[in-house]
Amino acid sequence: MRKKFIAVYALMAVLALGSTTLTSCVDDNESASVTAIRNAKAEQLNALAAAANADAEVQKAEALYKQALAAQTEQQTAEDKARFEAEIESLKALYEQQRQNYEQQIIQNQALFRNTLYQNYLGANSKLKELEGKYIEAQLNLASAKAGVTTAEKAAQATILAQDEEIAKQQAMIEAYKALPENSRDELLKQIEELTVQTAAKQAEVNLKKAASDEAENAYEESKYSYSGHWTDNNNVYVEPTLKTAQAIASLLGDGYYNLLKQVDFYPNGAVYVGKYSLNGNLAATQQRMLESNLADLKEQLGKNTDKWDEDATGTQSAYAWLDYYKSLLDEAAEKLEDEEITEDDYNNISYTYYNYKENTIPQLEAQIETKTEELAEFKANIALLDPACEDYKAYIAALENTVELYEAYEDAYDAYRLEAVAKQELEGTKSVAEGLLTGNPDINVKIAECEKAIAEAEAKKVTAGTVEVNYTWHIEYKMADQNFIDNCSTNAQGVKVDAAGNPVKVGDYLNSQNLVVSNKEDAAQYIVWHSETVNAEAYYKECELEVENLKSEIEAQKLIVAQCKAELEAAINSGATDNTPAEETPAE
Repeated sequence: MRKKFIAVYALMAVLALGSTTLTSCVDDNESASVTAIRNAKAEQLNALAAAANADAEVQKAEALYKQALAAQTEQQTAEDKARFEAEIESLKALYEQQRQNYEQQIIQNQALFRNTLYQNYLGANSKLKELEGKYIEAQLNLASAKAGVTTAEKAAQATILAQDEEIAKQQAMIEAYKALPENSRDELLKQIEELTVQTAAKQAEVNLKKAASDEAENAYEESKYSYSGHWTDNNNVYVEPTLKTAQAIASLLGDGYYNLLKQVDFYPNGAVYVGKYSLNGNLAATQQRMLESNLADLKEQLGKNTDKWDEDATGTQSAYAWLDYYKSLLDEAAEKLEDEEITEDDYNNISYTYYNYKENTIPQLEAQIETKTEELAEFKANIALLDPACEDYKAYIAALENTVELYEAYEDAYDAYRLEAVAKQELEGTKSVAEGLLTGNPDINVKIAECEKAIAEAEAKKVTAGTVEVNYTWHIEYKMADQNFIDNCSTNAQGVKVDAAGNPVKVGDYLNSQNLVVSNKEDAAQYIVWHSETVNAEAYYKECELEVENLKSEIEAQKLIVAQCKAELEAAINSGATDNTPAEETPAE
């Protein structure tokens, strides 16, 4: 499987040409570009109508002339006839000039109309590239957010467990303190001895549950390797997925075909998100047809090595036909050189053209065809692996379901470990209180208040567990003297605070990197202050996921607009009118 790199411009696959009715994802209001097209077309039609009117006037004048001839009898003098014919010729010349003016106006309007279409096409393409760039960024944010969910969940588990243990310990201490007046020294010694045995036994249980939890977690993590790949322990080697369907998904994403894939389902359970990819069959079929069409165009452009140059051909001839033409020029030049009709430099120029075409142009086209053939074959193989009836796709789904089951097993094992760890801390708390009583005479009310404060702090820490920092921003600040700086400065003989150089200093003065007073902030030391927003990791992931889906919809709508603009532009180009459009064909996408 070839290595893939997602690039912003890998997204420029244009849909099939043709008029398209856009759905609600596109604004229904008429855009400025559409209005411009409408006005240019109207001007074109008006010019055509005016030309038709001019022609009609000429025909009308000729009819009047014939009627006049019919009305003239033998009585009409030669002078009258000559004057009448002169007037007719003058009228015909006038309308001929008007016809030429209207035809020129038609040509200008056609050029304006086609140039407007060209600019609309460029604008639509530019908008598509912008959206696809945003989509790449949103995908990266989503991947980061997904990693953040996993990281935050692990951190939250550790934080919550530690705080639960602390709460259990403090609650046990509160109960022990409340029971202190009822306990004698002998009873405390006996209690400590029993608690020591119980704590040791409970620690053994905690160790067993912790090992089972770690084993379940490792099984869950390793279950993802087959479809998501993984980094080795030292994070310097990436191991690709082993499932063929997962490899096909990675290949399609690497080629920029993410619009062909959709995550049709998630398996939410706690903080686990297992994305299940499926194929958008209609878009995949359209993409395959486009790849096949591009390959066919290249083959037609190359032609066969038996193609000959056709002097009478009206269409585009193949590259091999051009090679034959250049060969004929070379043969002719050889004869002329022998007859001394051309110079050796002339012959060398013609020879260079032929051999450059033979050794560069033809091989380049052949290489392009080979590459496009491989791309098409790989594309067809990849989409076949996403067929729900395919055994490889079924194995992919089974692997996802196995991950979910293993995560549920891990959750159960972790919960069992957490319960044992909390129970052990309860024993530790009770034992700590009993041991403290033997070494002193504590104020029970103060101790209980300390425990309650510790419980409140632990509960507050649990609330903030599972958050991540996002939206990092920064700004530059200039170093200034604050009250703490002033307090640490020396005082001169006049009782004024001064810096190390003896300059008077007060709060708000700018300082340089040596902590000396300077007159303006441009000379002051600078430092960067970072800011970030703390959000819930899971909520942030959902926000990123929604952004990706919205951009995907916008891209599909914009592709339809690009296709429509391209179709209108090509229709205008193929209309046969002559203009000054910037290009003879639509730009390569």
